[in-house]
Amino acid sequence: MADEQPPERNVNIESTVNVGTATDQTTVSGTNVSVGSAREVHVHSAPAAPLQPALHQLRAPVGDFVGREQEIAKLVQALTKTSSATAAISGVRGMGGIGKTELAYAAAQRLAGHFPDAQLLIELRGASANPLTPEAALQTAIRAFERKVKLPGDLGQLQALYRDKLTGKKVLILADDAKDAAQVRPLLPPAGCALLVTSRNRFSLPGMATVDLGTLPKESEWRNPLQIPHRAGSQSKRLARPVLFRQDADFEQFAVAYK
Repeated sequence: MADEQPPERNVNIESTVNVGTATDQTTVSGTNVSVGSAREVHVHSAPAAPLQPALHQLRAPVGDFVGREQEIAKLVQALTKTSSATAAISGVRGMGGIGKTELAYAAAQRLAGHFPDAQLLIELRGASANPLTPEAALQTAIRAFERKVKLPGDLGQLQALYRDKLTGKKVLILADDAKDAAQVRPLLPPAGCALLVTSRNRFSLPGMATVDLGTLPKESEWRNPLQIPHRAGSQSKRLARPVLFRQDADFEQFAVAYK
């Protein structure tokens, strides 16, 4: 009479497993191990859980960002003019360090309710020696919806996928630190979405309303260094002299004594 096969069993083991000569089917920490003999072991791993979409990527503006209410209101007004037939596009231009990115985050925070499906960040690195290519920018946006998708390298195919992911949704895209129009143009979204661009350089896109931060703020936005919070660190005492300055102002137009 042939030997009876041992019954199938499930065993949860967290340590090393030594397999003998018995023919068996064992489950080890979620993995199916088929044993035919002492020399033949087949391991069938359970598929990994899929990565979840990352659709809400924008942080809040820094705590000491104040003023610029008129500019924020202008951006919010322009970017909420979307419809089933149009997208909204706005830009913020200014010199490096003037506060373009924080202004964009402040506006985006107020716009979150208008674009509940996603708020995406694409860091274009336009001021660096290695700006993000349009293809890489599109891939970044698409992977917010499908984290592990294999994407083509062709610009036209990527644009088609990008628009497909956004169509029918209310999505805000922040394209930070753009180099030029050629880098940003492929990111123009479908109707119902909005694109907010920051850049040190002046350029235009179809339908884009631009806020220029090269001008000085109003007198009401003068601040005292004593208002600067902990970000000043060890320099806070040196900054806390009786000298007033304008936040986000063009520092090439006036000087502040720090000594």
